[in-house]
Amino acid sequence: MKKRFFLMEFTLILFALTVHAQDLKTERVVSLDMLEKVKDDIQKNYYDGNFHGVNLEENFVKTRELIKNATSSDEMTDFITRFCYLFEDSHLYFSPPKKTLSVDYGLNLLMIDDKTYVTKINIESDAYKKGIRVGDQIHSIEEFILDRQQYSVLLRHFFLLQPQPSLNLLIIKPNGNKYKINVQAKIVEANRFLLEKRERELKIEKYEEAFNSP
Repeated sequence: MKKRFFLMEFTLILFALTVHAQDLKTERVVSLDMLEKVKDDIQKNYYDGNFHGVNLEENFVKTRELIKNATSSDEMTDFITRFCYLFEDSHLYFSPPKKTLSVDYGLNLLMIDDKTYVTKINIESDAYKKGIRVGDQIHSIEEFILDRQQYSVLLRHFFLLQPQPSLNLLIIKPNGNKYKINVQAKIVEANRFLLEKRERELKIEKYEEAFNSP
């Protein structure tokens, strides 16, 4: 009997690994196709024929190889996103297909004079319960400093492209005191049959507007 259960368990493990491998293969094909479409779109429509000094073809080949060796769909998405970041152009970015899971950290951020501040917070959120308030400065997210150069990149990464179940923040209170706080996100199961395209576009516009604020 034990031997039978062992064989059944072993078979289930092999089945799960096979399904995962097949899913990853599908994700890889889709990601490579998206990368090629992104490159073609840039090549045809980008306003600067020199692409801000970026070697489009060379970096496309490098990114394609990275995707071929990636071990997760999130990693593949990240590589395409980095490909777009090479241009250092806030109007050029990659918005991947909507995921069925989304997260809400319970706070809104805005950059003012090269510093990032909390402008709105949900009083029912973990962030509020742990002492974060409107007017607090967010100095860093996951040890990445929120300066003007990184602000748009980091917010797009953590709030739109690859939301995390929790974030490690370094906050500075108005009196100068610093605190390291781990903020748990509220995880929401989205309806996979609704595209919610306009909602995503509005979020992107909001963060771009915040980035370009004086």
